[in-house]
Amino acid sequence: MLSAGEVLRASDIRPALQASTARWTSRRPAASPAARRATNELSDRQRRVLQILAEQEWLTNTEYCELVGISTRTGLRDLKELIERGLVAMEGKRRGARYRLR
Repeated sequence: MLSAGEVLRASDIRPALQASTARWTSRRPAASPAARRATNELSDRQRRVLQILAEQEWLTNTEYCELVGISTRTGLRDLKELIERGLVAMEGKRRGARYRLR
């Protein structure tokens, strides 16, 4: 406890902080979509789409979302990124769109 007029400096607590943080395990945060694109990594969901499309000729976004358990917006983002990478092709437009392997 500090008494009146005393000041706590970072240099006073730095050794204690360094000792306590050494015990923490470092966890790598999930990569953002932009970071994944930059490093050419696919998310687990995107790998799953490719597996599904390898087994069947085509897939709609609604079917994909129901199989994986995600929102339709998230499904569209995943599929859009796969299209941009040239892995998946879209046939049709809007609600009638189907996706297949390239």
